[in-house]
Amino acid sequence: MKRFSGSHPILAGLIATAAPVSASAAEVWYVTGEVGAVFLEDSSDTARDTHGDTVAFNQGFDPGFDIHGAVGYLWHGLRLEGEILYRENDADRLRATSITPSGLGRYTTTLGLNANGDASALAFMANAWYDVDIGRRWHPFFGGGVGVARILLDNVRATIADTAEPLADDADMVLAYQAGAGIGFDLGENMVLGLDYRFFATKEPEFATVGSSHFNVEYHSHNVELSLRIAF
Repeated sequence: MKRFSGSHPILAGLIATAAPVSASAAEVWYVTGEVGAVFLEDSSDTARDTHGDTVAFNQGFDPGFDIHGAVGYLWHGLRLEGEILYRENDADRLRATSITPSGLGRYTTTLGLNANGDASALAFMANAWYDVDIGRRWHPFFGGGVGVARILLDNVRATIADTAEPLADDADMVLAYQAGAGIGFDLGENMVLGLDYRFFATKEPEFATVGSSHFNVEYHSHNVELSLRIAF
């Protein structure tokens, strides 16, 4: 009686066709959706007007949220992907630390104001992540990426004597980068649930105030993310 060997081309083709796609396969395409919490660091800024007057101040922010989407390719543990992400934080407080009128010297102050409006980042990133195979359903990963981000200060206002005074409503496109690490857990043959931490930062964007002053800000955020990756 004729027997089929494990190397028979027809049998091998049927097995390959019937086998489900594995999220931890050696080579596979995937999509990822991700949401998380954003903790934006306080920003130390200095505003300058056309007369040479400067005001140094600190800007604080409430915890915010983010949402991501990515398409990538897994190759023997290395994931290369393109990602679009959005982060947003409400402005919390504004504190002037020094005032320097042109030609009159520097004056220190502790003027504190409530602030409204929000800061957001819309970024386009190229990422590389590496999944460490430890022979279990869960596996650590680490990596990072670079790209560009549009940083927006949306209708930021300071409350002075119960009146909200407009400060900035402007955006700037700058270089962005991120790095992080986390844990992935195989939910099935083609899905991975992930939990990770990311540090996301940009080159300092420049904004114009409503009064035509210009200032640079710092955008550094700490992010805790929950993701779902689906292979296909």
